Amino acid sequence: MSNHYCILDARSMKIAKEELNEDPEQKEGQLQTFKDWINERQWLKLPTDDFFLLGILRSTKFCQLRARERAVHIAKMPSTFPRWRLARDPVSAIFKKCIEEGYQITLPKKNAEGQTIVIVRPGAIDASGESYSPEDLIQSSAVIAKYINMDELVQINGIIFIVDFTNLNMKQVSFIGLEMIKQTMKQIKKVDTQRLRAIHCYNNGPLFDSLYALLGHLVSEKVKSRIVIHGRELEGLYKYIDKDLLPEEYLPDDYEGPCAGSIKSILSNFVESMSAPHVLDWFDRLHSVTGVDFALKPSDDEPQESFRKLTD
Repeated sequence: MSNHYCILDARSMKIAKEELNEDPEQKEGQLQTFKDWINERQWLKLPTDDFFLLGILRSTKFCQLRARERAVHIAKMPSTFPRWRLARDPVSAIFKKCIEEGYQITLPKKNAEGQTIVIVRPGAIDASGESYSPEDLIQSSAVIAKYINMDELVQINGIIFIVDFTNLNMKQVSFIGLEMIKQTMKQIKKVDTQRLRAIHCYNNGPLFDSLYALLGHLVSEKVKSRIVIHGRELEGLYKYIDKDLLPEEYLPDDYEGPCAGSIKSILSNFVESMSAPHVLDWFDRLHSVTGVDFALKPSDDEPQESFRKLTD
């Protein structure tokens, strides 16, 4: 299996260098230092594929200490927070059900800045418990996040979220549970390797205001500064997201230009892309390898900064 799934264009390489401290002349040495640190620890079980480790390094702006801390948190996740343990099969029947209901929609085309756009629709969650459990929903979200981040352009250019609160009600919030939402938000801070560029909130109402009052303290000021509220008007969203990138369900009735297709077709193609052999192989290995053997871990073996000079 190839370690890289795309070739970076000149623009993305420039962003990586200026915003993520990714120096092409230093990258190989920094990557090897990180890989050696993992391989030297029998208790730490993580894949050492270049694209996976680069995703962690990029998310920490190539700081070895922060990368090591994040790697340990990722490895600990299956035992400390089992709900977020990645499934071996990303397109199992239960996950396909979660994905095809459209709780998250990854749009097929990137914007002009090379950023991936994901629509999140909490109002599409089936809160009956008959289709899937809250744990299934959270694990499917983790699977989608890991799959998206296999793309190096996502690691560098980042993601824009459109959160559509249409049809959201307390039954859906209760289905997941506020405590689980809080735990998930706390864990994401420790292990998330995605670059969040913006969050556009559409059709938010009083329930959104109540949830934000309860959970807003868990959102960093940096993330808060990237939230854009559009209320019930899609016209405001069009100022940020070109219409040709959106599903037909999010476009005016009189719009006749190109679009991303129907939500159903987008989701069907997304599931098909996740079914590719190299993707299934990657998730199988990630599920099998990731973990911590606490019996082998010395009590004093905690991440420390690397003192190797990589700028000479």
